[in-house]
Amino acid sequence: AILPLVGPDVTETGKLFVVRENKLVGYRMPE
Repeated sequence: AILPLVGPDVTETGKLFVVRENKLVGYRMPE
């Protein structure tokens, strides 16, 4: 899976999207 750059500018929704797309639980998952 392609891992997009996850930085401080990424919103919580964006982080959740990254987590779900890559199926990596706990990957920069918001609180």
